[in-house]
Amino acid sequence: MCKRDLKTLKTYEQYAVDYELAKDFATTQITQNEVVSAYKSKYEKMFLDYLLMLDVVDDISNENKNDVIVAIKNADFENGAQEFYDSFNKSTRITFLHPYTVEDLKEINLFKLRGYNIGFAIKKNGDTILVHNNEKSIVGIGNILIRQAIKMGGTHLDHFDGYLTGFYKNNGFVFNNNDEFDDKYAPKNWQYERVDILNPNKSIYADEKIVDVVEFQNAESRYDIGRPDVVYRIL
Repeated sequence: MCKRDLKTLKTYEQYAVDYELAKDFATTQITQNEVVSAYKSKYEKMFLDYLLMLDVVDDISNENKNDVIVAIKNADFENGAQEFYDSFNKSTRITFLHPYTVEDLKEINLFKLRGYNIGFAIKKNGDTILVHNNEKSIVGIGNILIRQAIKMGGTHLDHFDGYLTGFYKNNGFVFNNNDEFDDKYAPKNWQYERVDILNPNKSIYADEKIVDVVEFQNAESRYDIGRPDVVYRIL
């Protein structure tokens, strides 16, 4: 395995869900097929998170959200796996994505707002995932929802650079590491628009990651065709 692959595996070991491979990288020889399968799952889960967040970050003021804000602040959550699964799957954006089962969710800390299809999940290592708002009449709760996730133990997250970059930055998640996009791991029906690499709310290359001219030009080429980096953030 080449040096680049070893670096990628180290990054994956640090940030990915441990049970996806259920192997110890330090003591177990894993096959390349297992690595590819695990990364495909990782990309699909990040893309699922991205699609769900499109509704979460809608920040238009809405009079229907007051009761929801109070409930979020009071941490009025329930944690049933089936209920949480049904809640995030109410999204009409994810019809072709099925990276989680109800059994998978039983291994994760779940926070579904009581009475609403709104919530988030936090893995045992502090990774924040599946943040969603599938109540179409309630908008403008993105910031308070992610801040409550932090209070409930969320310490880091990952995402594709672009639309969500500024949102996560503004909520205290700082750039920690990144990997270049790899087409062979892209989810089925991958659709990602061009990313403005010079926009600090859209790209780590604008003000968070300093690179030389050649690396910047390579990143710009990827971003122009909708292939942004995977970004890892911590608090």
